[in-house]
Amino acid sequence: MAFTLSGDAATTRTNLGLGDAATKTTGTASGNIPVLDGSGQIASGVLSNAAVADNAITLAKMAHGTDGELITYDATGAPANVAVGTSGQVLTSGGAGVAPTFQTAAGGGADTSLSNLSATGEQMVCQAWVNFDGTGTVAINDSHNVSSITDNGTGNYNVNFTTAMGNGEYAVATNAESHNRSAGAKTTSTTTSLVECWRDSDAAYYDLDGIHAIYFGD
Repeated sequence: MAFTLSGDAATTRTNLGLGDAATKTTGTASGNIPVLDGSGQIASGVLSNAAVADNAITLAKMAHGTDGELITYDATGAPANVAVGTSGQVLTSGGAGVAPTFQTAAGGGADTSLSNLSATGEQMVCQAWVNFDGTGTVAINDSHNVSSITDNGTGNYNVNFTTAMGNGEYAVATNAESHNRSAGAKTTSTTTSLVECWRDSDAAYYDLDGIHAIYFGD
């Protein structure tokens, strides 16, 4: 392919197909042509934020990280990553100028779950309860920490605990599921409690088909 060179620079550029680029100066000033640095990248500061269109940077162009990491900013304003936490931890702020971190959640009040009770916390929940039928062959309808019911005779029963109470000074409340019938209880020992039922009209002992008792204590 032959090119015709002339003494006129503009004509020569046109003949060579160089366009305006041949007259531009390299550098970072406005109108200059940026030059790649030694690593083949455009040097820092050559392009301003305004030079990049909004929403133009895709996830594919971001540096790879570790699953579970978060992006934050350090004290200088530079992007930084938040290290991965462990299961159950929560993201916790360190205040201004400090990157957040994943930390174990702080306690938030008394834990009264049955699986994790302290000596004080266990007093906040019912230690034992029972709903039973006291007629015929005595039967437990539902219960917690009650192993059995002993039938001592008409209207007289022992509620036997699966796990003994801490002492004999526990509290008990009872209820009878019958009109004009009543039930009462007293603390007998750490392992059993006496429950009695009677007819209100003459206070005679009476078997009931719906008797409830709940116990609080150590």
